[in-house]
Amino acid sequence: MQADRGEGEITSVRYVPPGSSVFVVIMGVTGAGESTIGRMLSEVVNGEFLDADDFHPPSNKEKMHNGLPLSDEDRLPWL
Repeated sequence: MQADRGEGEITSVRYVPPGSSVFVVIMGVTGAGESTIGRMLSEVVNGEFLDADDFHPPSNKEKMHNGLPLSDEDRLPWL
């Protein structure tokens, strides 16, 4: 099923045929709960959750953990 949202509430649900793929991208500022919502959603729909932060090297994760912005050089291997 696929849900449409309006005003923060689900307004309709559409059927997604078996074998189809649905990708959901959740974005927000640091600490807004994107990972929490993504994990919860993946459990509800029995889907796979991938957190973009998991694709960063350890040095980038350390910077992010300490609230330091990543430079373009930091992002290059990740992209």
